Amino acid sequence: MIKKDVMLGDSIALHKERPMTRVTVTEFVSEALNQFTEPVELCDPSGRTLGRFVPDGSFQLKESDQCPYSADELDRARNATGGRPLAEIWKDLGRS
Repeated sequence: MIKKDVMLGDSIALHKERPMTRVTVTEFVSEALNQFTEPVELCDPSGRTLGRFVPDGSFQLKESDQCPYSADELDRARNATGGRPLAEIWKDLGRS
C-alpha cells in the first residue's frame, strides 16, 4: 500500500531500452530529500533497504569511470567478425 505522501506516476524513458518509473512525492518528502547533497540509502522503519537516492548534481564521474576506448575502437569491436564457436573453445579448455 502506498502512503498518501507518495504518488506513483507514469514510466518515463530515460534510455530507450530502460524506462524508469517516475514517482511524485509531496512537498514534505521533497524538502526532506532536498537536504541531501550526497547519495543516501533509503530504508523502511524495520531497516530494510528500499533503494538509493542520488540528488541531482551530486553524481560526478571520476576519470577512472571513463571508457578507455575511443569511439572508433568501440565501433571496430562492435563490427568485428570472426572468432570461434563456443563449443570449440570449451573443447580446447577440456570441457565438452
